[in-house]
Amino acid sequence: MRFIVTFLAFTASTISVADAINQLEVIGFSKNGDYLAFESYGEGPSGDVTPVSTYYFIDVKQNIYAHDPINVLDRACAESKCRTVEMVRTEAAQKAAPILKKLGIQKSDHGVHVYTRLAGDLTEVGTLKLAMFGHPSDAKLLLSMSSQPTQASLPGGQTPQLLRLAMKHGTSPASAPWLPLQVDKELPAARKSVVGYRFKDVMIKTNTDGNAYVAVFLEIDTPGREGPDTRHMAITGKVSKL
Repeated sequence: MRFIVTFLAFTASTISVADAINQLEVIGFSKNGDYLAFESYGEGPSGDVTPVSTYYFIDVKQNIYAHDPINVLDRACAESKCRTVEMVRTEAAQKAAPILKKLGIQKSDHGVHVYTRLAGDLTEVGTLKLAMFGHPSDAKLLLSMSSQPTQASLPGGQTPQLLRLAMKHGTSPASAPWLPLQVDKELPAARKSVVGYRFKDVMIKTNTDGNAYVAVFLEIDTPGREGPDTRHMAITGKVSKL
């Protein structure tokens, strides 16, 4: 089955300049589709050139960590002896290798890659319409993302945002409810300062049980000195048989 992606924006679109954007490297799914790993790498927060690489390991069915993240930060950078980002990535990959092997994750097994955002594109898109063969009327999956401000306040006047991500089959009636993938009631510690979310990549993997699971990768922004510092997160969920 082949997918060609079209997307429709139902929120206001804005473009801003990011202060520091980490890169996303999807390592792959396990052969049975139960697990997923990805790497977020680049420089530290704005004003900090410290190279960093973080590996994340996801339990696809439960949308939780399958293992604690592996984070490698060049702490010697404070002494003006910085390693390159690639050197830090190599160390992180070595530390992640036993976990990838334990989880059976296959490098470059990305399932079906149905959406990607171009690097540096900070346009906000609220709804994605994932269609087969480019025909919107034959859409297989709709994804809707929105955010809601918390009661907290950050330096500079920005407000942390709760995330809501939902999906609906394209063949569902217009009145059919959206099925939640992620609904924040409060922000976890790792996202206490997140002020914005954007779609980055969407992949669909068919599990050995015959069901399909979606992996939605998001860019997440925290305040920087001259613009947002951007990292990544992943949300997974069952989309049944496609």
